[in-house]
Parts: sequence; C-alpha cells; structure tokens
Amino acid sequence: MNSAFDERRQIDRSDGTVVNAKTGFWGVISYNPSKSDLSRDLEDSVADRFLHLHYVRWSSDFKAFVTTKRAKGVKKPSPQLDENFGMKLDIRGIGADQTFVRGERTGGGIKWFNFFNGLPASPPAYVYLVHDKGSIFKNKDNITKNLETLNQQAFGENEFARILSRFTDLLSSIASDGNSPLLKKIGLTDLPQTEDLELLALHESSARIEFMALRHYTLLVESGYSRYLAQSYATRLVIDQVCYGQYRDRKLRESTAYELVNMIAKSFKLYADNTVYNTRMITGSLL
Repeated sequence: MNSAFDERRQIDRSDGTVVNAKTGFWGVISYNPSKSDLSRDLEDSVADRFLHLHYVRWSSDFKAFVTTKRAKGVKKPSPQLDENFGMKLDIRGIGADQTFVRGERTGGGIKWFNFFNGLPASPPAYVYLVHDKGSIFKNKDNITKNLETLNQQAFGENEFARILSRFTDLLSSIASDGNSPLLKKIGLTDLPQTEDLELLALHESSARIEFMALRHYTLLVESGYSRYLAQSYATRLVIDQVCYGQYRDRKLRESTAYELVNMIAKSFKLYADNTVYNTRMITGSLL
C-alpha cells in the first residue's frame, strides 16, 4: 500500500493490474500511541508517507469551559466573551472552494477575511469556533507591523531549505552518536552534558519529509501567507514528523525528545517564541 501514499499514487495488484488514485485522493490514520515498550507504533515506512498532526491536551480552563457548556446543553457556545471563564472564541470558516477564512464581529454582523492574505472574503459554507490564545490576530493594532518585521528576518527560500536540511542532519547525528559539530555553531556545546543524548530516539528524517514541509511552505507563501509563519509551520511539520507516536514523549534527563528538538529548532532560528529575532546571526555560520 505504500505506493498509494507517495508520489506514485498507485497500487500494483498481483494480477498485473495497476490501480491509479483519482484527483483528490488522500488517506487518514487516527491512532493513540502507547507508551508501552511492548506495543507497536506505525512502521517507519508508513509514517514517512503521512503528515503528522499532534493534538495537545486542552488547558484546564478551556476544558472547564467546554464541559460546563455541555452540561448545560449548550451545543453552540457564543464567540462573545464568557465572563465566567474569560474565554473569547475566534470565528473561522471554510468556503465551498476550500478557502480558509476568519471572521470579525462588527456591530450585528460578521466581516470575513482570507486567513492567509487578509483580503476581504465571501461568507464561508462552514463556520466553526476556536480558542487560540497565541493567535497573531489577538493584537490587531500591530499585526501588519509585526509581520513585516518577521518577514524581513525570515530565511530566504533557498536558505530555509538548506538550514532545514542541516537541522535534520544534526538531529540524525546526535540520535546516532550523541554529538554533532553543528552544536557549537548554534551555541549548544553543553547539551551533551545537560541531557543524556544516548537516550534520544527519533524517526529518521528523509527527503520525502523535507519535500512535504517545503511544499507546504511554498503553497502558503503563494497564498499570500507571511513568509515567517510559513517557515514556522513547515518547521513544525518536520518536528512532528520526526517525533511522531512513541518518539515524542520519551524522557531524557531534563527534557522529552519533543522538547529537545524544539529547543534545537529555535537555536537554528527556524522559529521563535517572540517576534524579535535575527536569522543573520546564524545563516553565515551554518551555510
């Protein structure tokens, strides 16, 4: 079945018949990875062909908000601020043409905007609510200014591809022998002393994984999305790919594998928690 989920998009049957996937074909796997050493995870050859999306636990306040609404029989919570929980849900939507939009309440109606480029959009076919405390739309006054600053600091297209490749090379190196000459260049020479890297186990990255991430990056940029946010998203895809399933929560000395990989990604300036950073500090050293 692997050939159905890669660029071949076909299956060769034992009777010689070739079954080709139609346009729009895709597959979904939903599973709960076990922490037991006795249970099996997805095989690497299968995992390599899928985009991995990891869903974290809800925050305690949001969980209380949802369970209270459900207990009262409220099926559609209002996006307005809930005074009891301090929750304000954002409005999002998907158009019939698969256009992603976000909504802003103005007076008695809703204005719709293309999620990626911010241009006015038509009302969507499907509307849903989200709770996103880290959304860039929370501070509407400085969105444009902040994104312009970030886009100036983001890697160029070719730079990003090369830095991302070095990032996965470093992960592969420290997962195999616990060290890498690149650690010095990103300022993490003490990492082998602070963490037991011999315990680090990751899904091996591949050209297929990085191609997938770069394809998403290109599609987002071509859709008018912020280059910095597209870079951050593509990086997250690679991180979730190499840390899928049981790999994610394996404990080292102080951190889990997932936490360690994220720390290394930030040291590579692939993304940051704040809006002020400088990729130029690392580009020349690594490339």
